[in-house]
Parts: sequence; structure tokens; C-alpha cells
Amino acid sequence: MAPPASGHFFLGAFAPDGPLLGCIGSERELLPQQRHSARVVSMMVAPAAQRRGIGQQLLAACIHQAEQVPGLEQLTLTVTASNPHVVRLYERAGFRAWGLLPRAIVVRGVGYDQLHMVRLLPSSPLICP
Repeated sequence: MAPPASGHFFLGAFAPDGPLLGCIGSERELLPQQRHSARVVSMMVAPAAQRRGIGQQLLAACIHQAEQVPGLEQLTLTVTASNPHVVRLYERAGFRAWGLLPRAIVVRGVGYDQLHMVRLLPSSPLICP
């Protein structure tokens, strides 16, 4: 499958009998001075399909597609900091934390911090040969 040149795409993982098991998306920044960056969005794995490597495969496929997009140098994302399993998934895929937004999400009065992460792509000038 050829990646969309826009850097906007969504990928899905499906069971052999058809149901959606998980999805992930990439949304490229719109402003000209930010077009070198895209956000990983809508990462989801159905509860019954978790802990089977589907999230890892979706993330790897997203990174691979993003690497094919001309001019795209980095992927960014946010993740709930108190979810160490998912933070480790992103770290194993090469994402590195760069900041923390305290109480970014508040649910029923409980605040959750969001960890900001970035992964440089091979086309990034920040990657040493």
C-alpha cells in the first residue's frame, strides 16, 4: 500500500473473520512551518485483543508509512503518563519523552498527566549518519 503523500492516514488491524481489533492514525501538521511533523492519533486496541502484539504491529506499520511520506521528519504523540504499559510500548518503538502536562485530562475530578513524546524519522536532520 502506498502511503498518502499528505501524511494523513489511518490503519486498522482486523480479525480473519472481519471485526476491527485496533486502529492508529497519523495527522500531519497543517501550518507550513510545522509540516515536517505529524501526530500519532486514535491508537486503540479492543480489550479482547490486547496483549497479543496488535498495538506493537499497528505502531510499527504507522512508523513505516510515515517514513515514506516526503518531508516528514518526526512523529509526536501524547499518552497518559500513569499508563506504564503503553508508555513502554512507545519507548520500545523509539519514542522519547520531552515533556509532561500536569492534569491535562480531568475525569470526575481526577487529573491525569499527559506525557509528550517524539520519534525522529530517518529523514530528520537531527539524526546522525
